Order: sequence, then C-alpha cells, then structure tokens
Amino acid sequence: AVRLWNGAGRFFGPKHKIIRAMMLDPDNYVLEDGSLNMSKGAKLGHTMKYEDPVLDTFDKVKGDKKKLAAWRKAFRAARKKYLANEWSQLKIHVPKLAH
Repeated sequence: AVRLWNGAGRFFGPKHKIIRAMMLDPDNYVLEDGSLNMSKGAKLGHTMKYEDPVLDTFDKVKGDKKKLAAWRKAFRAARKKYLANEWSQLKIHVPKLAH
C-alpha cells in the first residue's frame, strides 16, 4: 500500500477511482508465504514512509499542457522508483494521457 500510494496514489488523490481500481484488482497482488510476507512488510515500515499527496492532482492538471507535462515528469519518476516491477500491470487502470 505504501509503494502504491507513493508511486501513483498521491498523484491522483486518496479516493480517486483509478487508485481504487488498482487496489481492488486481484491481479495486482501476489500471494507469498505468510512468514516471508510479514518479514517484508515489517522491513518496509522502517525503510519507507508515506509521501504527502501532490497539490496538483491529475484531475486538476489534465487540461493544462504545461502543468500536465510537469505532473507527468514527477509521476514517472515516482512510478519508476516505487512501482518499477508492477507498472506493466497497473498501467491498464491509468488513462493514456497520464502515462
């Protein structure tokens, strides 16, 4: 959840339909052994924190080419940092304009 928020969620907003679709899609989850999963989760809490939402969310900038270009640059950097492996699955939920 932290990686999804930092890599995509904060650019759309906390209850945006795109983020809800990503989180509700069962194909976006990989089940792992319980102990391994708990261990990774515990480590993640020490190495990563939730980032604040961006002020200019996608819905606010999508009509302004200049603002959208700046938004895309920040979104792509966060996506690459937090969701590098998952992006091929997650991008089906995101409008092409945001890619």
